[in-house]
Amino acid sequence: MRILVLLITLLEALPGVAQSWFPEGATWQHEFSPVGATVGYTRMVADGDTILGGEQARVLRRVTMAASLSPPHAVDVTPRSPFIVHENGGLVRIWEAGRNAFTLLYDMNAVPGDQWTMALPNNWHVCDTASFVQVLDTGTIEVDEVPLHWLAVERHYILDGAEWFVQADTVIERMGYTTGYFVPHEACNAALDGDEGRDLRCYTDDVVSYKRIQAWSCESLLAVSEATAEQDAGLVPLGDGAYQAQLPAAKGSVQFTLFDASGRQLQERSVRDGDVIVIAQQGVGIYHFLDAQSQVIGRGRVVGW
Repeated sequence: MRILVLLITLLEALPGVAQSWFPEGATWQHEFSPVGATVGYTRMVADGDTILGGEQARVLRRVTMAASLSPPHAVDVTPRSPFIVHENGGLVRIWEAGRNAFTLLYDMNAVPGDQWTMALPNNWHVCDTASFVQVLDTGTIEVDEVPLHWLAVERHYILDGAEWFVQADTVIERMGYTTGYFVPHEACNAALDGDEGRDLRCYTDDVVSYKRIQAWSCESLLAVSEATAEQDAGLVPLGDGAYQAQLPAAKGSVQFTLFDASGRQLQERSVRDGDVIVIAQQGVGIYHFLDAQSQVIGRGRVVGW
């Protein structure tokens, strides 16, 4: 018996052996960009077990964090219904409320050419339930020296019986989709459920830490797309915590507001093009410029100031 236990331990340590999904405390952050002047992220955490459909499953608790870009810049924390998931032998399944059963979410054993119908954890859907995922390629990567299997896939969205659009993505073991939300139908359902999640930002557990965009803060309330888009206004670093406002001259005086990563307002003042702004705090900050009509003309972040 002691020899058998030793052999199992050695096999589990070998590269290429499938890694455990949903360890306690595993955390996902996805983009969250609801309709309106708010930005933020969705946090999902593996938190406890449950019995559903006669099977022991994991509970993924979810909450959305969003900050208003307009005064008074309130931060809204909204609990979302949890996902109930189960994994065995590389087959990841999720509870579908409409079917009252678990259905396939990811098949990590798939080979190029395989396909499966998209899982639909909620009762509502815009695209047809015939929408499907097709596998194009497979492989293995190492994250923190842990070998993780990946699938290159296409998500085919069907609407009224015809193919509406196709999204390419990569599924990574433990993490799920990397340039889409954890559950695929969300790309169609955004207009119905408030757009609960988009691209993966980060995934962490007790042995793996993954950032899809290395320079990005996992829990920043500013969306990656907002920070990387070209803006009419911004800050130019001068050193020693000083920044110069770079604004369209025609805008005249505008409002500058700085927040910390939790959405707490740190500074607010009126500035013109060329004005120097001194930011004394340490950490990661999110800022925006509002013109006289309270329209956002520039957003960005400052790091390590």
